[in-house]
Amino acid sequence: MPSAEALLGLSKALNISQAWIITGRDGEIELLSPDEEDHAKRMRALTAEQRRAVYALVESMGLEE
Repeated sequence: MPSAEALLGLSKALNISQAWIITGRDGEIELLSPDEEDHAKRMRALTAEQRRAVYALVESMGLEE
């Protein structure tokens, strides 16, 4: 288990809560579903150019957060 100081530094660097680092939960934030994990893995395997194309496609759909 990392020290409290290390957790604080990591949470500040990543702009996320310490609770999320430890539990994967923070208010509305939850762990990824298996499908979301699969999509994330596939995105990581893409080249930078391919990721930009995917982002552009998603943005063109006009989806709101």
